Amino acid sequence: MKRALSFVGVGALLGWTGLGLFAWANVAERVTVVSSDSPDATPADSPAVLALADEVNALHQDVRALASGFGENLTALHDALASSIDEHAASMELRMAALRDEVGSRPDNSPLDGLADLRRELAQLRLSLERTSALPAGQPVPTTPVADEPAPTAEVAALEPAPVEPTPAEPIAAPEKKAKKSFLAFKLPSDEFRFDERRTWALVPNLSRVGFDAKTTLHDFTATTSTLTGELEVDLSRPDDAPRARLVAQAKTLVSGNGDRDEQMREHLAVEEHAEIVFELASFVPAELDLAAMKASGKARGKMTIRGVTQEVEMPVQVAVDDARRLCVEGEMMLDLERFSVPVPNKLGLISMDKDVKVWISLRLRANPKTEG
Repeated sequence: MKRALSFVGVGALLGWTGLGLFAWANVAERVTVVSSDSPDATPADSPAVLALADEVNALHQDVRALASGFGENLTALHDALASSIDEHAASMELRMAALRDEVGSRPDNSPLDGLADLRRELAQLRLSLERTSALPAGQPVPTTPVADEPAPTAEVAALEPAPVEPTPAEPIAAPEKKAKKSFLAFKLPSDEFRFDERRTWALVPNLSRVGFDAKTTLHDFTATTSTLTGELEVDLSRPDDAPRARLVAQAKTLVSGNGDRDEQMREHLAVEEHAEIVFELASFVPAELDLAAMKASGKARGKMTIRGVTQEVEMPVQVAVDDARRLCVEGEMMLDLERFSVPVPNKLGLISMDKDVKVWISLRLRANPKTEG
């Protein structure tokens, strides 16, 4: 029965895989790629396209894990079938040995018992004949019970086998059953995520942005960059339990949409000598935590380095998990540029910028695959 169920599982999985390939083939036939320079066309670097690319990449990881798991499960199924056959053979061997022992322990009826009965009958018959011959004709023969045969002599007793007591059969130990993994059980990266465990999250640069909003006497502007690297290690159910994070932005990639202004911004940030703007998380003070909705908010405290100067900062942030199981981190804070020795732009007193700017982050991170052991 188990073997039949196993083969049914194999057939079901193969059928499911074939159905998926058929569906992919149908979609591929119906999809038409159109290249257009029309302004209405969605650019390749739009947030929607980048988000879709990230989800497709996550799907590819699941497919690779599924292919690997399928091969491992086939091997496990083969080993399980072989083990089941071996266990069944061993169990039959033990049962046959127990039956042989039970049959061998049963004593046969002794032939001397039948011989003694026969001798008693002969003695009784002989006595009857003697009495018949000694009586007058016509007188009935008295019936006298014949005494039991005397106990057998030592020689005869030695020939009789001693009674054999049956030996109790030893209990047959049941073979140990090993926990078996279901053939249809697959471990996919997208199914590994849990909110209540410590995990490491890697930044998805294409979906992340950092920047600042500045006010000037002429007009306000925003400078942003997605040239980022970073990693976060945290238990989201206990975000205050020794979180670790590092976020690095390339200063020269900040752009505001005005070439002259961007050139001046790079000079003030001294990007040739101090290429990186770095934030390192030291602690997190939670304000709200919703495990069911997988959301948290609080204050991220750490050190920020701009233009080679490091200062302690505190940023209110909100953390949530989206439908694609990405970790979304949003936050903003006011920052005094003079604390980091950044010259504040001022053109002849006519056009000047406030020294306080609003620094903000919008990050998307993916959980790194778990490592075994």
